[in-house]
Amino acid sequence: LQTQISSRQRLESQQQENLAVRKEFNNLSDDSTIYKLIGPVLLKQDKTEAESAVDGRLEFIEKEMYVKTSEQWVGKATDVKGLVYRDHLERPLIRKRVEKLISDMQEQSEGKKMEVSRPERVLVYQY
Repeated sequence: LQTQISSRQRLESQQQENLAVRKEFNNLSDDSTIYKLIGPVLLKQDKTEAESAVDGRLEFIEKEMYVKTSEQWVGKATDVKGLVYRDHLERPLIRKRVEKLISDMQEQSEGKKMEVSRPERVLVYQY
């Protein structure tokens, strides 16, 4: 679960960064110079090429977030299905145990009733 959360947070962070870059591109004029950092080098890049790269990354991130979310839901659905199936299999066993406990308690109750309703023998000794 922790890995899924950290993966989701990483994707959301990357998405926010790329949305900020897209917003900056919208504020630039068409003749602005854009540089891309590759390792220790800044390379000049065409604005349309940079915009398409950012849009591609955003699309990839959104798909990845969808896939991760879908995998989580499928996993949860499988877990629930397993629980329901296990409950379905265990229910007759549980019912038998409960019925046995009830019958044992009823027998004990009947035994106690008999003890209470049976008159005590009172022996009177004369001296």
